[in-house]
Amino acid sequence: GQLHQQCCEEWTLVSEETQAKMARMAAAAAWGLGHWDSMEEYTCMIPRDTHDGAFYRAVLALHQDLFSLAQQKQSH
Repeated sequence: GQLHQQCCEEWTLVSEETQAKMARMAAAAAWGLGHWDSMEEYTCMIPRDTHDGAFYRAVLALHQDLFSLAQQKQSH
């Protein structure tokens, strides 16, 4: 939880550029703790057309029981 806590505290205080740099690690920390709303917020800063962006969006879709959407995200 320490990484997730620090990300939560710093997220709104930093620039969008810094958020983009933090996003992958922050999303992973939130996912590991089951903080789905935070994970979704961080994932929004990861470009959709990257492997990480597609992967985290697929994980979120699976969590929301959107299996067909998750499959679609991973196939791109």
